[in-house]
Amino acid sequence: DHERVEKILRGYASPGTQIDVGYPDDDSDRPKGAGASYLGYYLSVPALVRKTVWAEQNGYDAVIQSNNFEPGVEACRLAVDIPVIGLCRITMHAAASLSDRIGVTVPLDSYYILALRLLESYGLMQYVTELRSFSGAASATGARGISLACDGPLSAARAADYDIVVLPGGLPGA
Repeated sequence: DHERVEKILRGYASPGTQIDVGYPDDDSDRPKGAGASYLGYYLSVPALVRKTVWAEQNGYDAVIQSNNFEPGVEACRLAVDIPVIGLCRITMHAAASLSDRIGVTVPLDSYYILALRLLESYGLMQYVTELRSFSGAASATGARGISLACDGPLSAARAADYDIVVLPGGLPGA
């Protein structure tokens, strides 16, 4: 799966731009088991900072973090001089440039508060008209009868008739 994702990402880059997919070297700080995921977001920050510092020391020009709820982005920015980009923030700013009314959907009820806190910390809640959970369902009906679907393969999206397909990448379920 790593090689497949890396190949896709490299296809987005301009000629001469190198894209490498990497992961923190050590996630031993992350708790395991039921209920550990939320604490794990925050406990993963030191490993993310170490990997970002490594990237700068090894000549990388930027780091794009796609971890859920971006727990290490701000801390990594303090540790290095290269840009550190979080996909949630970028996605929301792109959406805000297209509309001043954004609906945000997370896949599980338990992600609601984490998404709310992240969007508030970025000052983006002024653009969010609704934040809702799919409550584990694969689809829902949004405002004005708009059908929403999450966690589906792109092949299924190609087979359906959509007005827009969004691949946010920075929030759970992306």
